[in-house]
Formats: sequence, C-alpha cells, structure tokens
Amino acid sequence: MLANACQIAKDFGCMQIEVACNQLRKDTHRFYLREGMHNFHFKFSKSLNGNDTEENIIGK
Repeated sequence: MLANACQIAKDFGCMQIEVACNQLRKDTHRFYLREGMHNFHFKFSKSLNGNDTEENIIGK
C-alpha cells in the first residue's frame, strides 16, 4: 500500500511523501525506517483539557 501511495504521488509530480506517527508507536517507526523513510521533524502538542503533563496521552 505504501509503495502504491508513493508511486501515485510521484505520478502526480510530488517530490516527497510524509506520514505522521505517534512517538509511542515504535514498531511503526521501524516499519517506516525499513521502507526507506527518514525522520526529519519534531511535532509539538499542547493539552487543552487543563492537564499540564509532558506525557503524550494520544496513541495510548
């Protein structure tokens, strides 16, 4: 599926494809690295429910 998505993007003239993945999903990270992707970005988030914790609650 990823290879097909990459080919479709390339056919439409895209120069790059990106995916977003929660930091807690280590197996998914290994998959994307194995498929030749690179991790170039940081993503920052802020809780909106008054819980001021540094722990990432999304993806648990």
